[in-house]
Amino acid sequence: MTRIPDTDLARLKQTVSLLGLARKQGRAMKKRGEDYVLRCPFHHEKTPSMVISPAKNLYHCFGCGAAGSVLDWVIQTEGVTLKIAIRRLRELVGLPDMDNAVVAASSLAAPPGSQAAPLPSPKLADLDDDGQALL
Repeated sequence: MTRIPDTDLARLKQTVSLLGLARKQGRAMKKRGEDYVLRCPFHHEKTPSMVISPAKNLYHCFGCGAAGSVLDWVIQTEGVTLKIAIRRLRELVGLPDMDNAVVAASSLAAPPGSQAAPLPSPKLADLDDDGQALL
């Protein structure tokens, strides 16, 4: 599996509304100030103890301690892996799937038999202490 850039994850977390996603899943909630309260889907309760903050696009349950972003919400409520959660959120906002993006990028490769320019090799100065390439 290819590593998903942190910038792509951050963009998804900012683009997809956690409040809108919770509403789409049919969660009943009430507005309290700038936030919304609802019953936590991760444990049984009679009174709402979870807060969704639209300004931060985060959730937190004061009952069980569950907290996170829209990615965490999809993983927890739908019981899927991070890769599937990312795929679903990308579909929701109309972005191409990462697997399809890799296929599209590979179709840009030079055709067989043509002379492609060699890629520059990274300099040692561009690597950190662990040998990871610096961006």
